[in-house]
Amino acid sequence: MPLFSGLPFERIFEEVSLEECPDKVAESIERNLSSGRIERILAVRGSRRPYFFVEVALADRHVCKLQISEEGVLISRVDGIRRSELPETVRSTVTHFLKAGARFDAADRVCTSMSEEFHVELDLGNNLDLHLFLDESGVVLRRHEVGDF
Repeated sequence: MPLFSGLPFERIFEEVSLEECPDKVAESIERNLSSGRIERILAVRGSRRPYFFVEVALADRHVCKLQISEEGVLISRVDGIRRSELPETVRSTVTHFLKAGARFDAADRVCTSMSEEFHVELDLGNNLDLHLFLDESGVVLRRHEVGDF
């Protein structure tokens, strides 16, 4: 039984150039590119609604990831951010975990048309990470402990 829709793996995640993207997708990429540089574009065709995943290198080694529908609609934008760039409310919640012995690893600001969340990864030691999903007021929406092997 195929894992995805029966397409060969290479056709599910196909790297494409900006010129190979549908016009509406290319326009959306250009609109959301800011001053960044496209690192790669993947056409993802294994689901019912194909989309394009775009990795963008920004200044100061920041990374942005865009998910764009086949119609050119921005589905989500994920910006890698530093701890100091987290809103004070989110940073305050994270500080409680740091005081308990966790170590900050990474953070992302995740924006969709419906919400803005902050995803924070903390190292708990002993090959264990804690992933926190917080709203802009610092409330933990979800949390997952994950083995770091």
